[in-house]
Amino acid sequence: MNLFRTQIEDKTQDIRDEQFQVTEARVVPSIEPKDLTFSNSGKAFYATIVYIDIRHSSELLDKHRYVNVAKLLTAYYNAIVRVASKEKGEIRSFNGDSLLVFFMGTDESVIAKAFCSAMEMSHTIINIVNPLMRNLSNLDFGIGIDYGKVLAVKVGKGGDNANKDLVWIGNGVNRATKISDKCRAPYHIGLSEKVYKCLNLSQLYKDKAIRFFRIPRWTESSLIYNGKEEKMYKTSLYKEI
Repeated sequence: MNLFRTQIEDKTQDIRDEQFQVTEARVVPSIEPKDLTFSNSGKAFYATIVYIDIRHSSELLDKHRYVNVAKLLTAYYNAIVRVASKEKGEIRSFNGDSLLVFFMGTDESVIAKAFCSAMEMSHTIINIVNPLMRNLSNLDFGIGIDYGKVLAVKVGKGGDNANKDLVWIGNGVNRATKISDKCRAPYHIGLSEKVYKCLNLSQLYKDKAIRFFRIPRWTESSLIYNGKEEKMYKTSLYKEI
């Protein structure tokens, strides 16, 4: 008998047959054991999602030595993690050249905070990281924003040689990534239609930070999501830090 195959079959059958337990989370889950286990369980929460991804990152490897690409990515991650943390965003899922940031909640104040964080990320990369790293390369990027219910599930294998991570399941996460894919210079930030409608732009511009905004430039666009065309909005707005 192939013990290795049997172990995989047994675990797959357990996952198939056991009831999946979902509990509500008050904070964005982490990979720590106390938060989630490898059993049929997950934690659900509502959040506004900001997803940022570098454009044409694979081309960097054709233009630069590995160590210089590493320098670019280190500077990029350092900047956006600092900005997201400043606005109390919960940073998750480092994946090559992309990053997920969760802001707990979906009310207008949370959505505005997520949008401001995205604008600060845009400003930081364009006006700080790119000028200082110009001898290597300018980074182009896209940021997508949506909101909704998210289910966090721990996947992989525990034990002495653990290989584990969290996966984030939900339309808000998927839509934010697809919106990000549609964004690049000069329109670095994209919003789903429902996020755009939730933004109280008149109130946003009355804030003291108004002096930090460029002349607003919005363009209506679209994406295909689950086989249907949806509206989205792209902007070149940024906010100085």
